[in-house]
Amino acid sequence: SELNLIPAPLVRFRKFFDGYLNPRHSVLNLEVQFFSNMSTQFDSNEPRYFHTLCFGAHVTTAARFMAVALIVWAIAQTGFALTLANVPSMFGGTLQLVCVGLLLIGTFKGRRLFIIPFIVYEILCIIVVSFACLGIIFIVGIIFFDDKELKTRSGEQFPSLAS
Repeated sequence: SELNLIPAPLVRFRKFFDGYLNPRHSVLNLEVQFFSNMSTQFDSNEPRYFHTLCFGAHVTTAARFMAVALIVWAIAQTGFALTLANVPSMFGGTLQLVCVGLLLIGTFKGRRLFIIPFIVYEILCIIVVSFACLGIIFIVGIIFFDDKELKTRSGEQFPSLAS
């Protein structure tokens, strides 16, 4: 039909565009297509989703409460960063606000894909804090354990560059 009149590279591009880049393939449609193939049904009233740790609340209720608390914290932190006019703090606060906002939407609307940016953000925060703690431990080690102390503890005297 009409595909016979179009050169072969353009036909391949059109098939690619129709198959993958079509606007009707939104994130929500991909979520429905991906999760609709799962064979197990989710029973939200199963007893294992109720915990005594969260005052007997359901897991989703506890997640919603945490999302609301985190969005309040993110708004306060971003507002504080705006008063200081600190660009990295404003960027971090805005990023946190976006990720927590997506978490809030994901918990209230039941969209699992909206929770993923918050999880990635938290993993990155844990990695950054871990490196900061390791850096502090390294700096404290350098300050408290001088080369002179290490040389005298080992019993060997190494020639110094000053003499």
